[in-house]
Amino acid sequence: MAYVDWAIKGPKIASCSCDYGCPCEFNGKPTEGLCEGLECMLIEEGWFGDLRLDGLKVAAVYRWPGPVHEGGGVVRGFFDADANQAQIDALFTILGGKEQEPTTVFNIYGSTIAQELEPIFASIEFHSDIEKRTGGFRIDGHLELELEPIRNPVTGAPPSGAHRPARRLRVPRGGDRKRYV
Repeated sequence: MAYVDWAIKGPKIASCSCDYGCPCEFNGKPTEGLCEGLECMLIEEGWFGDLRLDGLKVAAVYRWPGPVHEGGGVVRGFFDADANQAQIDALFTILGGKEQEPTTVFNIYGSTIAQELEPIFASIEFHSDIEKRTGGFRIDGHLELELEPIRNPVTGAPPSGAHRPARRLRVPRGGDRKRYV
């Protein structure tokens, strides 16, 4: 089958409610019994056919009642308010796992989602510093995530290699996460 040529490239940050090491990535059970996660990507360079996606941002909030691989997940997408309708349609196609082989990350995670809530179109602020391993995003009135390296608990020193960032999550309105997932 011939697919539309597409690509999205740029920094993506994500975090979940599990301890670092994310047991769900290894078919384990989530640390707290359920898995909640956030992610956001700045598309520094992207296209869908001849349509450019450069500079757009997309985000999502997820919740699975148990291990991700057991399914039953709920997701709500957040799309850059600056995107036009053609760009939104292209992003829905890409992130929905269409126009690609069934073994891509969007298809695999998509197969674990039982319910997609109505998307929210809003201004998304995104920042990342790959060298410092920090980043975050903010969707005013909805979500905020800041990531920084996990420090050595004994010395307080920053990590010297690959690591999973520490996180600070803020969901306004009294912490009502179920409003989103």
